[in-house]
Amino acid sequence: MAELGLESVIRGRRRRTTVPESMAPRPPDLVDRDFTASRPDQLWVADMSTAKMVFRLMRLKSALFSVF
Repeated sequence: MAELGLESVIRGRRRRTTVPESMAPRPPDLVDRDFTASRPDQLWVADMSTAKMVFRLMRLKSALFSVF
């Protein structure tokens, strides 16, 4: 789409579900955005997603994934 100069349309107000505390300590980036592993059990990643339901936002938990 970017090559053709097309953009998606976002309608409605974007809802912010998390407001980070500015003074809270941030966890270190232990993998430095390098998601490669040379052996099993070396690097695991997880994802947390939210879904808009009829009356409220619900958090959907996902499983851990091995990168190897």
